[in-house]
Amino acid sequence: MTFSESIKFKYRWFNYLPSVSPFVLVIVVSFFLSAKHLTDELWQDEVYTLVHFASKGFFYPFLDYHLPNNHMLFSALLAKWWFPGCSTIYLRTLPLCIFLITLIIYPFVATRIAGRSAAFFALFFFGVSPITQNFALQIRGYSVSWLPILISLLSLATYVQNGIWYWGLAYVFASAISVAIIPTNIFFCGIFVVWGWIQILFDSKRKFNDYISRLTIITIGPLLGFIAYAYVLNDFFSLSQKKISPWRWLAILKHWFWATSFDFIFFLPVIGFGFILLFKKTLRKNDFSVGEISTNLSLIVSTFFIVAIWVVIFPNPPFPRNFVPFLPVWFLMAGYLASLGFDCLFHNKPHASKFILLVLMAISIFSIIHRNNSTFSKINTEFPQDLRRQYYHENFYPSQAAFLLKKMAGNGSLSVLTDYDGIYCLGYLLNNSDKNNLKLLHYKIWKYKVNDSQSLPRFVVTHSFSELKRILNSVGISSVRLTIK
Repeated sequence: MTFSESIKFKYRWFNYLPSVSPFVLVIVVSFFLSAKHLTDELWQDEVYTLVHFASKGFFYPFLDYHLPNNHMLFSALLAKWWFPGCSTIYLRTLPLCIFLITLIIYPFVATRIAGRSAAFFALFFFGVSPITQNFALQIRGYSVSWLPILISLLSLATYVQNGIWYWGLAYVFASAISVAIIPTNIFFCGIFVVWGWIQILFDSKRKFNDYISRLTIITIGPLLGFIAYAYVLNDFFSLSQKKISPWRWLAILKHWFWATSFDFIFFLPVIGFGFILLFKKTLRKNDFSVGEISTNLSLIVSTFFIVAIWVVIFPNPPFPRNFVPFLPVWFLMAGYLASLGFDCLFHNKPHASKFILLVLMAISIFSIIHRNNSTFSKINTEFPQDLRRQYYHENFYPSQAAFLLKKMAGNGSLSVLTDYDGIYCLGYLLNNSDKNNLKLLHYKIWKYKVNDSQSLPRFVVTHSFSELKRILNSVGISSVRLTIK
């Protein structure tokens, strides 16, 4: 390369910086927002995953499905990462690395599907959302599912358009992996299946027979993920019919809309305006090729269609967190609508558009930070499955509780009444000698197997004020006045 060619090459890279730097900035901000959770202590479901599945070897998660806490493929991966005595920071480094890869890939997927402007909106919504930050570093399969779901969306769009075999293979592989992590991901992959069918059925450029092989691969790809559950099919189908979540479908859907939009409330008028524009443009331009108006509307329609089927087929709803794997695609659709609204409202006004966008972004970030600092309650009167809050970490200090209990026990023994959080989180922190001195007893076990007021433990450890009242009422102590500082 000559000197002049080298100068031209470097100059081209400098030309790319203004267009790339906003994406890089959002990725860096999102990554550091999530990194602060590296020191979060393990909560009940995380400890349960480690103790009952990951700690027993790579293949064991595929042989035991007594509870849906087993996110199989992630539990198997965690088994290779975990070792006895490893720190919480080390454990959370695994999802942190996967999250960083997700953040880097996300703009490419969003640009491929909806365009560069929509990709920036989507990355901002996804990157700074409290839901994203709450789940990104959990030792669970929810955030880990983001990466294969995005890869399956990207590869599906490319495969439908050009039919290249390795994109079809990538789609099959990624969609199957997402289902092998969490079985309910089949519904999110089902959205992609319906979306792919719409693109093919409304394509007037080729004959339907040309697409038979593609339709077959699109349909069976996610189903291959159920191979991971082959050994535990009886337990899998049995659990799928049980009512595990206390939530109802209407409450879940309302909470999802609220949780994903509350922090971007000032963007909602623009998103709503963008949806009206999308519908009008679809009527004028019936083009279902990837990246065009109609195909983005079909992705939205596919989402509502599959969710409706989910509600009908499974009247026993999951927890709201089962929707978290779909979060990047949800924000991709919101980002596309926001970009349509902004482009129309500020057409030929780039400076005004950038100024308004920066103001709205600043308001969203400030409000998120402010609420994170102000809503951390001293007394958590409820323990909801709120996706926006670190509900499982509010007033949650198992290491401090373990230290105080060991100090009070000294060389003697101490019985402690607790709930599942105490049983698993404290039990995970205590070594074998500690467990000989500290007897952790679940309050329900005491009630139904002991139920002797003379042997009632003097100490209660729990995660919230409401749970403390529940425990005391359960064991017959309801007239105690509690003062908490």
